[in-house]
Amino acid sequence: RIDEAVLALAGGAGSAVVTVTANGVTIQDLAVTQSAPSANHGITGSALTSIDLDDITVDGVGLSGIYLTASSGITMIDVTATDNGLDPSADPAFGSGIQLHNVSAVSLTNTTATGNFDSGLLVTAGTGQDSTGISINGGTFDRGTPASARPDGTNGINFYAAGGNISDIDIEGIVSASGHTF
Repeated sequence: RIDEAVLALAGGAGSAVVTVTANGVTIQDLAVTQSAPSANHGITGSALTSIDLDDITVDGVGLSGIYLTASSGITMIDVTATDNGLDPSADPAFGSGIQLHNVSAVSLTNTTATGNFDSGLLVTAGTGQDSTGISINGGTFDRGTPASARPDGTNGINFYAAGGNISDIDIEGIVSASGHTF
């Protein structure tokens, strides 16, 4: 459990500022900021179960603010991901506020993902894989400003099945999503 922490990254390359490697982890009251974008995810993890992110802010990292893959039982409450993915040397496919790939049983409540290079929320499913059980209850998701967004267009919320399946999506409450793709 990580409580009441602030991490600052002033540059340098690496895979992530925070890498979750254990199941059943709760991260609360955490701010991940980067003063100059470089090739880092803010928070990342793979093949995890029961991950809770509560009152988290990720701002200004070079890749995705939060990037979780092949994981289930993900709960995000009051998570904010802003101005991420703006490293011009990084792969823009990873420049979302929140990117979830091949995940299940995901709950996002009062989530804000704005000003990111790619989608505010990007949910993907690779070939032969699934992303299922995605619940969004309240939040704001946008594609960034024209100066910061991908020139080929991005979305507030993007569900992209690249050879896989995305199913069981539930959107409730007041959700604002600019240029979304379902």
